[in-house]
Amino acid sequence: MAQDAYEYDATICEAQGKGGAYVHVVVTERE
Repeated sequence: MAQDAYEYDATICEAQGKGGAYVHVVVTERE
């Protein structure tokens, strides 16, 4: 599911900039 998290991070990154990086880490840790 790492790919899903990466795509999600990219979407958030475009919307909130650096925020995406944080979300990506959180989602990855959850898996």
